[in-house]
Amino acid sequence: MNNKCNQCDKKMNSMQGVHTEIDGKNVFLCGPCWNKFVSEKDGLDFETIELSPVTLRDCIGKSHEFHFFTHIVSTGLAINAYEIIEGERTGYEFSVLGAHDCSQSNLILDLYEKVKKGLAIKYLENNDLGRGIKDMRVVARIGRDDGYDGELYPSFLSMVSGLRGQSLGR
Repeated sequence: MNNKCNQCDKKMNSMQGVHTEIDGKNVFLCGPCWNKFVSEKDGLDFETIELSPVTLRDCIGKSHEFHFFTHIVSTGLAINAYEIIEGERTGYEFSVLGAHDCSQSNLILDLYEKVKKGLAIKYLENNDLGRGIKDMRVVARIGRDDGYDGELYPSFLSMVSGLRGQSLGR
C-alpha cells in the first residue's frame, strides 16, 4: 500500500489506480475517483461498483485470490480480475470490456464466468521433458521479464503462471 489517491486519500497499491495528468499536475486516482472524473468530464451517468477480493479454486483444487479493478476507458467500461501472489500481480489475469452504458452487474457476472472457465482448464503438465504445456494450448498475454538473471525473456502472463520464454517447450 504505497500509493494514496490524490482525490479521496484512500491508500492502495499502484494496481488499483490510475496515474494521469490533470490540469498540468501528475496525480494518482483510485478506480472510483478516476471513473468519477472521466464520467463527469464526458457527461456519463456512472457510479463504480467496488468489488472485494474473492478466492476461487482451480481444476486441481488450488486456491487463487483475485482482486478487481473497474475503470472507464475510451472504448467503454473495463473490469480486470488479477491474481496476487506474494504481494505481486502475477498469475492469472482476466478482463472484460463493455459499452459505456452497459450493466456493470452483467459485466461482473461475465467476468466471473470467464474466470471460472479459465480456472477449469489445466494448462501445464509434467512429461518426459519436465514441466510443459498440456495439449500445446497456451492462453496468455505475453509480456517481458527483465528481472531474470539480468537478461530479457518473454514472460507469459495470465494463464501460464511463472513460465518464462527460455523454459517454454521444455
